[in-house]
Amino acid sequence: MKRQIQPWCIISGLCLCSFTISPPSFAQSIIIDGTTNTFLRNCSSRCIITGTDRGGSNLFHSFSKFNVDANTRVLFQDPGVENIISRVTGTTRSHIRGTLGVRGGDANLFLINPNGIIFGPKAQLDVEGSFVASTASSLVFADGHQFSATNPEAPPLLTISVPIGLQFGETTASIQVQNSNLEVLSGKTLALVGGNVELMGGELKAPAGQIELGGVGANSFVSLGNDLRLGYEQVENFQDILLSRRASINTNGDKGGAIQLQGRRIEITDKSQVGGLTFGSEKGETLSIYGSESVEVSNRSSVFTGNDALSSGDAGDIVIKTRRLVVNDGAFIRATTDGSGNGGNLTIEAGESVEINGEGRLTQLSTQTFGSGRGGTLEIKTPRLIIRDGGQISASTTFSVGNGGTVIINASEVEVSGTGGMGNNEFPSGLFAQSKDQGTTGDGGNLRINTEHLVIRDRATVSVAAIDGSLGQAGTLDITASSIVLDNKGELRATTESGNGGDINLEDVDVLFLNRNSQISATAGTAMAPGDGGNITIDAGSIVAIRNQNSDITANAFGGRGGRITITTQNLIGIAPLTREELQMRLGTDDPAKLDPQKLPSNDITAISQTNPQLSGQVTIQTPEVDPSRGLIDLPGEPVDSTRLIAQGCSSGGTVAGSPNRFVVTGRGGLPTRPDDLLTPDIVIEDLGIRTTSTVQQPFSTTSMVNEGEKGRDGDGEILTDGLFLPVESRAKNHADSGISPAVTRPRHAIVEAQGWVVLPDGQVILTAEVPTLTPHGSWQKAASCSGF
Repeated sequence: MKRQIQPWCIISGLCLCSFTISPPSFAQSIIIDGTTNTFLRNCSSRCIITGTDRGGSNLFHSFSKFNVDANTRVLFQDPGVENIISRVTGTTRSHIRGTLGVRGGDANLFLINPNGIIFGPKAQLDVEGSFVASTASSLVFADGHQFSATNPEAPPLLTISVPIGLQFGETTASIQVQNSNLEVLSGKTLALVGGNVELMGGELKAPAGQIELGGVGANSFVSLGNDLRLGYEQVENFQDILLSRRASINTNGDKGGAIQLQGRRIEITDKSQVGGLTFGSEKGETLSIYGSESVEVSNRSSVFTGNDALSSGDAGDIVIKTRRLVVNDGAFIRATTDGSGNGGNLTIEAGESVEINGEGRLTQLSTQTFGSGRGGTLEIKTPRLIIRDGGQISASTTFSVGNGGTVIINASEVEVSGTGGMGNNEFPSGLFAQSKDQGTTGDGGNLRINTEHLVIRDRATVSVAAIDGSLGQAGTLDITASSIVLDNKGELRATTESGNGGDINLEDVDVLFLNRNSQISATAGTAMAPGDGGNITIDAGSIVAIRNQNSDITANAFGGRGGRITITTQNLIGIAPLTREELQMRLGTDDPAKLDPQKLPSNDITAISQTNPQLSGQVTIQTPEVDPSRGLIDLPGEPVDSTRLIAQGCSSGGTVAGSPNRFVVTGRGGLPTRPDDLLTPDIVIEDLGIRTTSTVQQPFSTTSMVNEGEKGRDGDGEILTDGLFLPVESRAKNHADSGISPAVTRPRHAIVEAQGWVVLPDGQVILTAEVPTLTPHGSWQKAASCSGF
């Protein structure tokens, strides 16, 4: 119904004041569309909006244009309702450059403009209730009615029902916050729901309340739950959310409030922050980020929950779900505790990958404790996890008495590589559940990795250590993987500087490969702080270390008792146990400070006490049961000429001698003089020895793979290949004190001795694990025989 202007006083033909006429600036900024009983009053630097279209706890307003100019205040009068709902039915965006709010009550304020909403640099809110800004086309109520901005000519709606959702139309306009500071009171909700949502600087603040950012696509429905919590279950397509230029979202308060970001590509960059801290005794709310395509946190930005030093409340959790998560260039995602309350949990689910790339700066996903509370659990589920160049995943305890949290990784592939920083400030990429720094008495947490393939290289580390002066104990490192590769100083550590070493368990491993100064260590203690070495348990089909690359497996102790190393494997290649006496002999010293296998070029397994020979630990290597007669031959009792052992000869006058066939002895076979000597085709070694029976305790198997055209080594021997793939096996008797005992054979993809070969059409020879089955064909030529002479 169209309204008429009714001035209540006129002097000399001039209208001095009216309930519906406003000064020129407001007349251009706010235009009532006439579909609701809406009035503007006292509009100068401040404008009061009143109305009478009330339905139950809802009050409705409708405008064809709605803006708030800079340095002005536009306030909706609250007659005692729960919700004040305003819509814009025209075709222009709303520019909020001044203060927008509610006067006289604590009603929630809704602003709906499907054309877009922009909050300028001086925009502010003055509301005691919650605030929802949306570019939806209509607000939907529980009784099925809609208050539509795109169909304003519909019959006036006076529903007494509650709003249950936002319905978007064919297009979804954006919402922009341009360096604005928008804040609601404690415990209230601040929601921006549109197409693309952009925060370019500024701050959104809801102390102990809730902040919602939603970027949704066309024809979407976003539900409104209790306390105006938004739900996106019926949204099929999303739009993007961007935070830049030091933008900030925070819900700090007596309890850290809830934050939810839901969109397609969510990017938090340029030192922007999203988080909520708990200052009181209540548990903080959850911070949730859902990106249907990607979530990226970069350029020293941070996502966090936590509590302060005086808080007893637990910190809130962080949940991130996306297809691809990228954290790079000094960014952090943290759930920490500084007080007596426990830290929050950090849970990440990524359908494609998680990438943490420091680009030289410390970049972290972490649950950490700096107080007396326990650190939270950090769990990641993804097909591929990449950590490199200063990236870290950490559940550490630092400067605290609280114990560290737990890290759980479930990924098909895990690759950890590189370092960050420079010079003395260099630090490794890695996964950590550590106790660290002076004054820390809390124990390090545990770390569990379940993966098909784990690669740790280029000085990267996976650690449950207690380091940098910590008095706490190391945790436990459990890894289940098909293959584990440690290369170029890659490390698995459960070491301590004062307490006992932690435990390392490698389970169900097909191949464990060590190369170029890589380490598996549960070493403990120093000269000033003795501790017992930890335990290392390895269950692997094959353990392969490249010869003389100084890759070690250690559970040593400086002043305490050495740890225990238990290895179950079918093949132990290129690495062998060393006793303390052997280590002393090879190093040429008995100085405890220098009894370090890292000072040797060889690959070693040690569990010693560096100061007390009586406290050395135990190394147990279990290999599968084998046939002891395999590979053994009866040697003659006295030196003999093997050429005289031919059982049958052919006389010179026989048939064979007169036939064109020939019997040619191409060489005298035999064994090399030492197991690691090379047997070349142009050197004849006669089988000379004493006639006796020799037995061999469980043999190690050493296999060297040499590619086409390359040069390989095994022992002191050497093989040059040209189009041939040739394993070379070396067998030697084990040391009697190495603790080797037979074990049950497990079905694995083991490295085995070649039993046969096949020749390809191009002449290439391929060695096979089994003798090929051939179908014999009859020959037309009569076989040569020694009979008939």
